[in-house]
Amino acid sequence: MYLLLAFAGIVSAHQGASHSHDDGSIQLPRSHQPGAQPQVFDLNLLTDAAKNDGAVSLDGSPGAYYFFQGAETKKWYIHQQGGGWCSSDEDCLGRSKTALGSSKGFQKTENIAGGYFDNTVEINPLMWNWTKVFLPYTDGGSQTGDLAAPVTVGTNTIYYRGHRILRANIAALKARGLDAADEVVVSGCSAGGLATFLHADEWGAALPTAKVTALPDSGFFLDFNASSAGSRLPYGQLMRWVCTAMNSTGGLPTACVAANPSDPCRCIFAEHVVATAKVPLFPLQSKYDSWQIGNDLDDRTSAAINAWGAKLQGLVEGNLLGADKPSGVFLDSCKHHCGAWGITIDGQPTQLAHLTWYNSLGVNGAKKEWTNNSVSYPCAACCKVGGA
Repeated sequence: MYLLLAFAGIVSAHQGASHSHDDGSIQLPRSHQPGAQPQVFDLNLLTDAAKNDGAVSLDGSPGAYYFFQGAETKKWYIHQQGGGWCSSDEDCLGRSKTALGSSKGFQKTENIAGGYFDNTVEINPLMWNWTKVFLPYTDGGSQTGDLAAPVTVGTNTIYYRGHRILRANIAALKARGLDAADEVVVSGCSAGGLATFLHADEWGAALPTAKVTALPDSGFFLDFNASSAGSRLPYGQLMRWVCTAMNSTGGLPTACVAANPSDPCRCIFAEHVVATAKVPLFPLQSKYDSWQIGNDLDDRTSAAINAWGAKLQGLVEGNLLGADKPSGVFLDSCKHHCGAWGITIDGQPTQLAHLTWYNSLGVNGAKKEWTNNSVSYPCAACCKVGGA
């Protein structure tokens, strides 16, 4: 079934400076799959890491993770929440007063179901009974920031410490059993999908004995600035502001930074990161991503959208895929952003394409790419849902 996962601000929070929830609560995945049973995740605050290493949210509250113990104790699914990015110190201050910048209002337990979290083999054939982790997003910079000094905004203080939260989460989860895992899938959607591209190799390096792969959803954002963005900061400039203001270079993939010594901030864009990635990646990505069309491209004509899709596909095939690379892709032509778990390409639903690729790793000649190659925008039929 077609599943839309509603994460914090994935659609609305990207539209401008505001990236906050109306009610200040964390927004977790909601299942639209009939019969999907929620799993109860327990909150864990990184209080010691916050005290000792400064692993804090924008407002100075501790980083956190939610944990669910599955039947498979050595197979883990780790999901990074999405929700846009800060665009200025003032914007980060506003965000710090919401669940996208503070852990103060987090509930002790949260119910999560559906899609990559689903606990049925039909909907989630690879990870249905795995141990699962949900990483809330409270730093505004896709877990890249590592600015030692607090930032003063008026009479307020905020912190850019997302990469410290990431490092603390890795350490805490290893102590909880992740260190003994033999299979780990790291994932996330939108800004969390970008975080998946950016940090997959760091997870892999931390777990050298495990089979670590990455499943970024709708995170292949291009290094692009719309010429007609008006008063809104174009995505390309916004991400370079994040990189500079949050001191993100140390939180970006080391191989990419080494390959771009004159401009390491290129490595905050997925299109550049995938060229040097070591951990196998299997992005779920629309060529006609609805958020990118409305914000990055900022041009809704069919001709411009088709050109955008061709450019995105060319970058995926040129930088991500290759004869000597293990990564694959599910590159669809349905206009959507995040959560299209179960749509099909040539009758193959997302979850089975991922499973086929995952099981084929290390096998010569295994299929790596599922793409609506010849399909132009718009394509309603490309949103067709299939069964497992």
